[in-house]
Amino acid sequence: MLALLYANVATKVLSDTLSGSAYQFPVIIAGEHLLLKIRPAERLGNASVRSSRQIHGFTTTIGHQDARPESGSYSLKIGSATSVVGTNVTTALAWNATAEQLQAALNALTLLSGASVTCKVTLLDGTYAIKFSDGTERTITAQDNVLWPQAYVLVDTRTESGAVIHDLRLTQAALAQTTLHVMRNASVPTVEEVQVGATNSEVKTPAIQKLNIPAEFDDGSFILTRGVRKTAPISVPFDDTDVLATALEALADDDGEFAVTVEEDAFLIRFEGSMSGVDQDLLGVTVLTGPQPHAEIVLDTKTSAMGVRLRRLVNGELTIPLDIEMRMVDPRDEESYHVTTFRQEVKIKPPVASAAHNVSADIDWTKPLSLADYKPFSPDQIVVGNVSSQHTIGNGSATSFTLNHNLNASLLHVTVREAASPGAKIEESAYNISFISNNALVITPSSVLASNAWSVAITTANAVAAFLAHTHEDDEVPGHEARISALEAQVAELLANASSGSFSTSEETPGEQRMIWRLDEFVEAWPRRLTAQQLAALQGIGDLRKLEAAVTRRAGGLLPAVHDAAAESLVSFGNPVTVTANASTNKLLRDNHGLSNGALFRLSTTGTLPGGTAAATDYYVVNAGDDDLQLATTPGGSAIDLTDTGSGTHSLLLPVAPTWPTDITLKAKVFVNNDIVTHRIPGSLQRKGVDLAPGEHCATDGLGHWYKVAKYDATKTTWYPTDFDRELFEFVVRQEMQPVGHTLLVDIGLELLMALSKRVNWQAHTANKNRAAAQWLLVIERGTITAATTPSTPGQNIAGITWDTAHPLLSQVLNITTTPVPHWFGLQISRAADGMTAKKKLYSTLSAADHPAPTDFPYALRGRLVCFDTADSTADPRGIVLLAGLDRDHTKSNRTNDERGRGVIVKTSSLV
Repeated sequence: MLALLYANVATKVLSDTLSGSAYQFPVIIAGEHLLLKIRPAERLGNASVRSSRQIHGFTTTIGHQDARPESGSYSLKIGSATSVVGTNVTTALAWNATAEQLQAALNALTLLSGASVTCKVTLLDGTYAIKFSDGTERTITAQDNVLWPQAYVLVDTRTESGAVIHDLRLTQAALAQTTLHVMRNASVPTVEEVQVGATNSEVKTPAIQKLNIPAEFDDGSFILTRGVRKTAPISVPFDDTDVLATALEALADDDGEFAVTVEEDAFLIRFEGSMSGVDQDLLGVTVLTGPQPHAEIVLDTKTSAMGVRLRRLVNGELTIPLDIEMRMVDPRDEESYHVTTFRQEVKIKPPVASAAHNVSADIDWTKPLSLADYKPFSPDQIVVGNVSSQHTIGNGSATSFTLNHNLNASLLHVTVREAASPGAKIEESAYNISFISNNALVITPSSVLASNAWSVAITTANAVAAFLAHTHEDDEVPGHEARISALEAQVAELLANASSGSFSTSEETPGEQRMIWRLDEFVEAWPRRLTAQQLAALQGIGDLRKLEAAVTRRAGGLLPAVHDAAAESLVSFGNPVTVTANASTNKLLRDNHGLSNGALFRLSTTGTLPGGTAAATDYYVVNAGDDDLQLATTPGGSAIDLTDTGSGTHSLLLPVAPTWPTDITLKAKVFVNNDIVTHRIPGSLQRKGVDLAPGEHCATDGLGHWYKVAKYDATKTTWYPTDFDRELFEFVVRQEMQPVGHTLLVDIGLELLMALSKRVNWQAHTANKNRAAAQWLLVIERGTITAATTPSTPGQNIAGITWDTAHPLLSQVLNITTTPVPHWFGLQISRAADGMTAKKKLYSTLSAADHPAPTDFPYALRGRLVCFDTADSTADPRGIVLLAGLDRDHTKSNRTNDERGRGVIVKTSSLV
């Protein structure tokens, strides 16, 4: 959803015109990105005008502010010892528990009663005030939080008459929120050609050009030019086409005139009279004054909190506040700002489609990505200079500290926290700050600090100064001119060949190249990326040792495979919803249950489950009504026959998102995402987080590091980390490329090295705990090009490539050690009159391929590194895998272009 809105700080109204009424948001479909373009406005007398005050920041939120939960329960824990219900953890507390119930639950804990301590709880305006009889402060945290809607259990402390009061408040979590914004200049008017002027058989076709004026260019002026002529300034907005037509008169030829008509948000300019029938150059546009930059806010509504809330919708639509808190600099004091909050109700509906309903992927993996697949950026989005500064203060004697932040800014944020974990925030009453210049400040604590006691973060609030235009001259980019010159020489050679009518000879001699695929050289480090400076230091493929010092400052995490494991459920189940069973209709009954078809759940009971169902089993909602539903063992499957209603109280247990725990007992296990939504695996060990789609699998090393795994061979029980899968090359061979009597040669080379950090090397000399031993499996696989044949026979079409992963033509294990080792491999596919044969080359030894050659055209080939694994004896393997390729032979220092990694089709004689 896109909206260009004026935010009036006087009326607190969002409108789509400067003085209009409140903007009515359309219904939002959950998962959409809300793109809001905000322009500040204020009152001048009785009129609304654009505000020139600088925007300091925004906080945009969808959700009820400071609202209580509506159902569910939670428990409270006192202290940090191991959780034991009845000892330091209360029994479950209802979302609307009274002060007396909360007080009784706390006083029942043996942690308090054993120390002869009691507590008193009072409730005022939704806040529980908890006071212990000894007046001391205790750590109070929430456990088993199944409050709905999702809610926080917030605990603050204050002092009253020398005793500590703990204020506990239950507050609903926001469904979506962002504090980010970007300042953008308005798009300017442009002119484009609609119709070319021409004369044919005395019939004149007038030229027509379109003047586009973007909606956001609503407060500026421009002129139009035609050759040396120009119009008077044209101010936007203008009332009708006569204003534009009158201005265009200055550009008309003698006996010529312009006709202007309106088309949606643009104006069509028609060249009439003596100008008709003639091709016209585009009119020029020069902007005189433009609108002030506007703020762009992108709010993503695809959040877990939103998903949980929408699962229990009663009528399929949620009405909830959208708050935009805008902070603007005070014109009387540039170091202060005013806060204005704009609140409006919006309606949100769940999407009809979801990832679970997809028939096939949207991406055609057989085609390279185009420029349209990448998000564009402009030079003014490049951050230059420092925007933050970090300091640690305290030495046991000093009473004030001068901090030189060098941010060259007067608008600053200063945050002070404890340097030691957990890094609690220091209240502003505990120190004073004096700003002595745009590059330094003095902080004075109210008492002497211990050594390195506080951490001070200073950030600039001047967002405009953080983004500057950024350009480079050719000679500032290393090697740029040389690469351009080489490209120019290659293009000149191609043009010379093209002018002679042929790029290659039609008569081939034995060994002559008919087709060639160049396999690019590369150097990579897993699991981290190399910088441009590190790559520039390499003189050749044999220089991996030069990278060790640069890439091993921090130990990289290596991921082990998991063997002989059966997939277990990833998500847990909670949030019980009570239901009753009806065996005659095979339905579970619950008024306004809010669940949609396809929703995942399990069953629990205080007695016996209905006949035909079982505990610890995944079920999916089918045939959902407002007050009833049926269950199936697969999404969209057949409804289960309930043979009886069971006994006791039955409950639906809904999925609870995984928390990715650190638990050594989970090592050597594999978990499947049996939910209907995607979950995000958090990043760790220099790896980014990844999405785990429904049906995909993951594992953990038991030390808090989770990662995605998959089987390479479906007949085996081993799961390999997909983070280390690497595609080396891929190409397609058609029949015209490889006639009878020709052979396809594929030659590649790799160099592998396990680089260890200083910390790991030190441990290797002592306990040898983390020293990594690892291996990859190199495979070259064949693929079949598939085309769609239904619903009707199409023309030229490619549906995809089906890869035969079970029968690779070449398969070789590569061990990765602390010594750099080169490997080189090859493949030969020869075509004769009676069919095709395949051979593999391992370290210059030629033998039959592991599986038969392709039998038909077109066929595809790809090389991959898969099945990464570390030694089972290493509990926490660390290291950085360095990989270089695809040179055919690493042993040669004077390789020619023809000896580099390649795929080539040659006449089948004199083969190398």
